[in-house]
Amino acid sequence: MIFRRKGMQGQRIESLVSLLDLSPTVVDLLGLSPAPDWEGEPIISSDAAERDFILLETFCRGNCTFEHRPVYLGIRSKTHKYIWKEYRDPSDKISPDGHQLYDLVSDPEEQNNLYRPDHPVAAGFDEIIAERLAEIPEVSPERIFAAFGQKGQDAVRRIRGG
Repeated sequence: MIFRRKGMQGQRIESLVSLLDLSPTVVDLLGLSPAPDWEGEPIISSDAAERDFILLETFCRGNCTFEHRPVYLGIRSKTHKYIWKEYRDPSDKISPDGHQLYDLVSDPEEQNNLYRPDHPVAAGFDEIIAERLAEIPEVSPERIFAAFGQKGQDAVRRIRGG
């Protein structure tokens, strides 16, 4: 994205940013304060600069019904990209089966899928994804347990209690 305002100096933003940051950035450039309940941050803020990762969520084909569709989540750090699928949606004719993990430093074109369940980067990202799923009331604890086993059970206890 390119933002331009009179008197603004050009700069490249190296922070991890998402579309959630768009509105807070525009409002910040106008000299206003973002709404306190917005999830994003202005892209030039220290909060955005200090991010270790961004989390992405979607459903294949855009149908947002948790009961009938698998959840796809992704994590992007400065060094890795991880794509996690609860299972491959039957209408998904593009993506490969299974999870995908790429080292963006040595493989910026994402040609070599490094995913294996015991990969240390994937294991850490799995914990983040299990916690995010536990924050979504429409995703049952049973689905989280099925996907992550003990890690999922721990995430549900931390987020939902019990």
